[in-house]
Amino acid sequence: MDKKRRRGIVALFLVLSIGSFLRIDGYEEVRPLIFISIFGIGLTAGILLSDLGHLLRSRKGDKDKLV
Repeated sequence: MDKKRRRGIVALFLVLSIGSFLRIDGYEEVRPLIFISIFGIGLTAGILLSDLGHLLRSRKGDKDKLV
């Protein structure tokens, strides 16, 4: 799968998981659905940040090679 497409899919999953979490009523106790939503947000955000960090490191390495 293309890296840009993968990054877009992960970003879409992040938006969907945040939207799912925001629909939950805030006056409830922590139920499994809320835990899974929070876990999904953290997981997709971590994957996206890791991928973007790798992208920035590779771009910095490419700039060093050009100089």
